[in-house]
Amino acid sequence: MARLRVFCIDDDLFTLGYLEETLSERYTVGTCADASDAINRLVEFRADAVLLDLNMPNFGGGDVLELIRTFPETRTLPVIALTGNADSADFEQLAALGIRGLLERGGTPEELIKSIETAVSKPDF
Repeated sequence: MARLRVFCIDDDLFTLGYLEETLSERYTVGTCADASDAINRLVEFRADAVLLDLNMPNFGGGDVLELIRTFPETRTLPVIALTGNADSADFEQLAALGIRGLLERGGTPEELIKSIETAVSKPDF
């Protein structure tokens, strides 16, 4: 059985390193710290799910999510939003863009894996 491919987009290199280390035993992991290059890299990686930082400078997570939803290759990808503060997230905007989960930074590896498994198992929106 092929391993799920999880692509992580975050401008914080420490967070990307943590995600890659935490997830690589279970998944094939790709990372990108540059939001403006994320779509090209995401398509090349052929992800099954995306972990997306919502608070990136210049080209934010909401902008990246909108782009993900415009391309046929990525339109239905399960996306889990990562945030430092879930209280500040615009849930209506995220729901409209088909977000499949919201995960606050600092969660346990088990919570991270559960979020991915849940997002991947949900039917397409």
